[in-house]
Amino acid sequence: MKILKPHFIIICIYLLLPRLCEGNDWMNWRGPLYNGTSLQADNLPASWSIEGDKKNIEWITELPGKGSSTPIIAGDHIFLTAESKDDDSLYAICISKTSGKILWKKKLGTGREIRRNNMASPSAVTDGKYVYFLFGEGTFAGMDFKGKILWERNLEKDYGKLDLKFGYSSSPLLYNGKLYIPILRWLPRRMEISTGIKTDSLLLAVDPKTGKTLWHSIRNTEAIKESKDSYVTPLPYKHGKNSGIILVGADEVTCHDPESGRQIWRYLFAEKKSVRWRLVPTPVAADGLIFFTFPRGDTMRAIRPDKNNFIKTPKTVWEHEGNIPDVCSPAIYKGLLFILDTKSRFLTCFEPSNGKIVWEKKLPSKKNFFSSPTIADNKIYCISLGGDVFVLSADRKGELLAEFSLVREKCSASIVVSGSSLFIRSPTRLIHVKAR
Repeated sequence: MKILKPHFIIICIYLLLPRLCEGNDWMNWRGPLYNGTSLQADNLPASWSIEGDKKNIEWITELPGKGSSTPIIAGDHIFLTAESKDDDSLYAICISKTSGKILWKKKLGTGREIRRNNMASPSAVTDGKYVYFLFGEGTFAGMDFKGKILWERNLEKDYGKLDLKFGYSSSPLLYNGKLYIPILRWLPRRMEISTGIKTDSLLLAVDPKTGKTLWHSIRNTEAIKESKDSYVTPLPYKHGKNSGIILVGADEVTCHDPESGRQIWRYLFAEKKSVRWRLVPTPVAADGLIFFTFPRGDTMRAIRPDKNNFIKTPKTVWEHEGNIPDVCSPAIYKGLLFILDTKSRFLTCFEPSNGKIVWEKKLPSKKNFFSSPTIADNKIYCISLGGDVFVLSADRKGELLAEFSLVREKCSASIVVSGSSLFIRSPTRLIHVKAR
């Protein structure tokens, strides 16, 4: 048996450390697996209280403005965004995970009024060394962990207004050394004529080092009016030798070549045209299947791309009509698929392979759910717009473990997991929860 030298072992450990840290961090909107779950977390609390004895509360940090972006975590750094209530300034913020202290904040832009939303909706993304912030009015910037701006640009100057009806909310995807930004929208033709800037829908690839556009891929569609609006974040798909960037919205699912943006296949799911079929939930993927919801909580469908002929249109494997989310994105955890219906407030567990319902339970919340379910340590965390929290077992039983309310906290950002900690972002506060 060959004996490894000590210095070689140390080098190997050093090279593996970033990957080990990454598995324990939450570096993009939907977490390390792009599906709202973490397999690394443990000893997570099932309940907490922000009043009275402040059970399981490590710290609460007041933010310099409102927002609904989800916190992003790498090591001791938490990144999020906020829009000032005083002058609409848009801030990139870095907070210490250990102390809750704001390490720095940088103004990157100025917000504008939007219906039932704000410009601090897209979540940041990080590679563990640099962090990238995107705002709803087009401001896009790359920064280091000390707050130095490496590059900055405004996407609206090059690609026209991001004026989705409820505000641009897609988060950038950092994958294979590129930043991917979707711009799926409906804008009146007169806006293109008046500005001279094309208002096509497209997928954009940006160089993280410089902020310059590598390519943009036009995404033509037959959708009409508001149905062209999509608030989704791109999903990386990989199955065997096949890979692609998945976009859902404007009546179809498309897969794009990560290197060139070329459209590999197109799956049309809207049989009848509607003017109001805007799409919000981001899809998830597992075992070669892609799971996505129709607009406005109509249907959920699973499709399978052909692994032998990847350019072929995917086949429909199953679909389900019932309590389907209009806003919340699905989650996949240990071989089970979970969805949370925005309005009917049903949490449903499926067999991903065939769409069979394992269990379905109504959560007795007084308000709707905009926050997507987060799953870790065999627990499902759901938080409503009214601050009602429900914790269930992430298994084939779905036992209700806890039910409580965060008084005066109206939450639309998804809960984030890192190690044995939870992070809850209300509009103006960040709450660190940890079992004591």
